[in-house]
Amino acid sequence: MEFFNSNIYKPFLLTGFPGLEDSHPVISILFCALYPIALMGNTTILVFIQVEESLHAPMYLFLSMLAASDLGLCAATLSTLLKLFWFDILEIDFACLIQMFFIHVFSLMKSGILLTMAFERYVAISNPLRYTTILTNSTIAKTDIIKLSCSDHRMNSSYGLIILLTTFGVDSVLILLSYLKILVTVLDLGHLSVTTSNSASARLIASLLTGVPGLEDFQIWISIPFSFMCLLAVTGNGLVMAVVAWDRSLHEPMYLSLAMLALNDVLLCTVTVPKMLLIFWQGPSPSTFPACLTQMFFVHALFLSESAVLLAMAFDRYVAICAHLHYATLLTGSLISKVGLALVARSVVVVIPGVLLILRLYFCRSNVIRHTYCENMGIAKLACNSIAPNSIYGLTAALLTTGLDFVLISLSYWLILRTVFRLPSREAWMKAFGTCGAHICVILIFYTLAFFSFFTHRFGNHVPRHTLILLANLYLLVPPIMNPIVYGVKTKEIRV
Repeated sequence: MEFFNSNIYKPFLLTGFPGLEDSHPVISILFCALYPIALMGNTTILVFIQVEESLHAPMYLFLSMLAASDLGLCAATLSTLLKLFWFDILEIDFACLIQMFFIHVFSLMKSGILLTMAFERYVAISNPLRYTTILTNSTIAKTDIIKLSCSDHRMNSSYGLIILLTTFGVDSVLILLSYLKILVTVLDLGHLSVTTSNSASARLIASLLTGVPGLEDFQIWISIPFSFMCLLAVTGNGLVMAVVAWDRSLHEPMYLSLAMLALNDVLLCTVTVPKMLLIFWQGPSPSTFPACLTQMFFVHALFLSESAVLLAMAFDRYVAICAHLHYATLLTGSLISKVGLALVARSVVVVIPGVLLILRLYFCRSNVIRHTYCENMGIAKLACNSIAPNSIYGLTAALLTTGLDFVLISLSYWLILRTVFRLPSREAWMKAFGTCGAHICVILIFYTLAFFSFFTHRFGNHVPRHTLILLANLYLLVPPIMNPIVYGVKTKEIRV
């Protein structure tokens, strides 16, 4: 009996999602959005761990292995997926076996790496004294195709089941066992919390916000333009919300998104400006640690939701101009409500880990934050232990949220302009340019100030401190002022 059948090498047909063949192009948008997130996130982890020598420890080396495995899994699947969704290339020959091989290999690798990471955490918590001796660098160092065959495939099915049970099954049991042992150890150490309560000085109880460093004598004058900007922002956005709520003819996706943006801007000003003005008028202001963390949470969450609303508005304009026949069916009131909830959920999910990373830090030095409001890295830099995880997570979260939002917004407006250029009417050109040009200006102001402030705060060691603080305040105040003017005043229905 021949082990290899000469008739095996016939092309297979991949059909995609059964019953959703007509929706493949739309589904591909989601996968195209997820792929850059996976690619940039895991690549960022690999680069940081490679560059930062202090991260050449077992925990981070395992994390880099997991990132490499995820990149391999994405590379093994995405090309075939997009060829199927975009070009209807359904046939796949011997490459099907190669893809199957890599998918299962990378899946098994991920399961094994997760098991080793659970074991590493177990050793670190349950046997910390033996950690460095146990975990050294040297220690660290199909079914769908079978069903198409005409011959008996019970041997293949049995082998697959055995492999599944002895890899994923055993890995899952051992991972659960590791974390169970960790929980037992943590609970056993719970009684020590009483005896260590006297060391609470290592935790930040209160912080002192000092305002703009180097410009303390001028802060009373700086407060004048900031007070005026806050008044403009709150009044303008309040009027936009009132007009959209009052006029039922404006209860459409475009104006509802605009009202969401206005509400976000009012909340952002409310969270930051009162404390800022208090510092400018009365000097350094104390803030309890819970209050500081709360302000930090809302500042970052509202900033992320603002970016997401701008993306939703860009998508609304894209559908209205490039696919206007489907506008009423795609963008419904229920969809806008779901988008609003999704924006809130995304902001909360992204910001909470940053807050938890702050809670793990110990503060044994000064409690003075040279800023006008509490923000992630401003608090983290007061810590005595390593803030590398905070910095890595902050950078990764920014690139995968606001960074990806900016890329998708740019893509939307590029597609809009490409469609406009195909219009025969010059009047239509000018109308589209008048609308999109103003929108693009606001978007560029928002993202330019945000990214400049973000990157200089982390890498701009030679930028004057007062410049960093003023920019950090401007990127929270300038967009709320510009949004009602550009999106509101230039919208005829709202202006009337």
